[in-house]
Amino acid sequence: MTTPRKTPDSAGFDTLGLSPELAAAVSALGYEEPTPVQRETIPLLLAGHDLLALAATGTGKTAAFALPMLQRLAEPAPPAPEAAPEPATVAGRATGTEKDAKPRLVGRRRAGTVTTGGRVLVPT
Repeated sequence: MTTPRKTPDSAGFDTLGLSPELAAAVSALGYEEPTPVQRETIPLLLAGHDLLALAATGTGKTAAFALPMLQRLAEPAPPAPEAAPEPATVAGRATGTEKDAKPRLVGRRRAGTVTTGGRVLVPT
């Protein structure tokens, strides 16, 4: 019996774009080569594409979804966006029964009264 040669179609998990750590973990579990559905979908999912895959039971669809998800979860979180500047003032006047409702300063944030149908939802 001869050992099959590895071709681009039978390359290991390390050729799909998975991190070396994740590819090593999959290999340590005894998986040597991805199934066709895994080979086709993992690179697309790692690139951030949406995907719908149909394949028979037992063909590796769950791992095809889970491996890119695990890789994303292991990546550092993106930097938080800069805080939005605080509004300097709240312009305008309330109408109707809330005409006396005025914004008040709470710490460094401005707060106001929210009304709907004449009911005060946030007491001042």
